[in-house]
Amino acid sequence: MITLFRRIRQKLIDSGSITKYLLYAIGEILLVVIGILIALQVNNWNEERKDRSRADQYLTSLRMDLQEDLIMLQVGFDIAYDDSVELISQLQRLNENINQADTVKNILINEMDYYIRAPRPFNRKTYTTLLSTGDIGLLSDDVAQRLVQLIKEQDVRTGLVEAVSEVHRPTIIPFYQKYPLGELPMSQSLNPIIYEDIDEIQMLREFNVIATMKLLNSERIMARQRSLKPLTEDLIDRIDKAIADRQW
Repeated sequence: MITLFRRIRQKLIDSGSITKYLLYAIGEILLVVIGILIALQVNNWNEERKDRSRADQYLTSLRMDLQEDLIMLQVGFDIAYDDSVELISQLQRLNENINQADTVKNILINEMDYYIRAPRPFNRKTYTTLLSTGDIGLLSDDVAQRLVQLIKEQDVRTGLVEAVSEVHRPTIIPFYQKYPLGELPMSQSLNPIIYEDIDEIQMLREFNVIATMKLLNSERIMARQRSLKPLTEDLIDRIDKAIADRQW
């Protein structure tokens, strides 16, 4: 092809027709420009295809992360709910029984779970990768905005759990050291002695504080777990829609 162009160019030069040569030169330049534009367009198509493929992979991976979060949210809610039900039952029994001291002793030795069980952390694998690579721009504005909003709401829950633990831990440690659980091996032999000489009025007062505090904190965590579920489900629905739209 290049040899053919050279022959044509040389023939026009030999003919001495400047006009024909200029027209040929312009035509040759146009062909080169068109070729470059076609090559650029093909390259753009290839890049768009790669971006589309990466976006599809991110959407699929993100959906899996959110499905795991949904399971975790339900488990965390169930744990907080069970704790709340148990604490409410214990406080009701305390109010209903005449011998409150014996009731509290029985709860402390045989039933009490002093700690607040924190939910599992959220699955941020795909989100972290999107941020570190800058590929979050591959997602649609709708999905990206909802994802960022959900992350903010998740951080609120994480902050709540950390704040609750930070306040609860220094309060509960002196309490269970003073009133050991019966399930602890080292406490079993001490319980009869400790609870025989205990200040029952002080024990009742401290138990009410601890049980009420744990109940309120469990309900706060439960409410946050519940509020995150519809947000997570909504984002999954939007991801499903985005995936379906890409398949057309």
